[in-house]
Amino acid sequence: MAANLTFWRDKIAESEDPTVHELIPETQNIYRAIEFGLALDETWCQAAELIAALEPFIEPSGAWRSWQGLIQESIRRCAGRDPFLTLRLLDLSGQCYRKSREWDAARAAYRDEERMALELGAVDHVARAHHGLGTLYWRMRDYDTAMHYSLLALAEFQATRAGERLMGGVQANIGLIEYGRGQFPAAIEAFHCAVGHFRRTNNSILLARSLVNLALAQEGAGKIERAAESYLEARSILEQTSFEIDKARLELSLGALYFHLNRFDEAEQSFLCAYSPYLKRSGQSYLLGLATNNLGAVYIEKEEFARAEVMLERSLSHWLAARAELQLANTTGNLGKVRAAQGRTAEALEKFDSAISTAEAFADDAYARFIRKEFQEEKERLLQRITREGQKI
Repeated sequence: MAANLTFWRDKIAESEDPTVHELIPETQNIYRAIEFGLALDETWCQAAELIAALEPFIEPSGAWRSWQGLIQESIRRCAGRDPFLTLRLLDLSGQCYRKSREWDAARAAYRDEERMALELGAVDHVARAHHGLGTLYWRMRDYDTAMHYSLLALAEFQATRAGERLMGGVQANIGLIEYGRGQFPAAIEAFHCAVGHFRRTNNSILLARSLVNLALAQEGAGKIERAAESYLEARSILEQTSFEIDKARLELSLGALYFHLNRFDEAEQSFLCAYSPYLKRSGQSYLLGLATNNLGAVYIEKEEFARAEVMLERSLSHWLAARAELQLANTTGNLGKVRAAQGRTAEALEKFDSAISTAEAFADDAYARFIRKEFQEEKERLLQRITREGQKI
């Protein structure tokens, strides 16, 4: 067993790809090696070291829940024995919980990492915990708290001369917070910094993600040609990989660009590309919610309301699974458009009111302001039409 664990650890060390991409076909074998290794007193430490070393492999895999059991068992085994390994495992646990949208569990993992790191004087892990909390609060759309922790992490990373990956990560998160607030110039500046850091690594997946984020901010600022260039560079990078989750994210973002340019056929093709058999099997509720909502929006524009209704109903179920309130509100409002087109005015007004009410709870969020404005206008247009045509609600 020890030789098997050493074999996989050597494979990681020898890889020239920071995501250890070539190990994807060996996932089950690695999982079993760690599982069996953790069960034995002679090899648990090696097994826990191996799962900690797999962080760059686990993070882009999309299989965060499936690894969490082994991570938690590793933390249990390490308790009171190897505090510095425990710190690495807590950070990985926080990442996996965050990406699985399990907010409370993620926050607890990062708080444990922060507390233990402070006790040990491990300033690098204090910074990592703050970076994790900044990313978590961005995901939760609490932008003030997210920025507090991200700026704290940035200062701490600078003080400890952290590597390019960590510096790029915290700049990317600052960009995402500014983008969420609708501060597109500030977001572009932060994403340019992140792209610069990731270009100095050979981590293609992080570079591609930051290029997609940069494109979103450029699009928000009305710099459409530059956004298209950033998307195309990201696509050229991702085409050389088998990271299907990131490919789906790219196609969803590129499709949104086409949608806003009223190029609905191209938007549909990008969204269908994202809504791949892989994504349908993945259980990625958030991305499935985006893909089905966006296809529904395209079909509304094409006045194919039956198809739109099917996709939007699917989207609602995905948003409920992902616990994504604002996205649920947006899809609910889109379904209101379908009901209005079908002549079901009472239902349409109910959907618009629901979307508006949810969005009002997120005052600091640019997307929430967009939702509130869009569906308030849709509601007013529908009420005007009802009055004009003498309809009864």
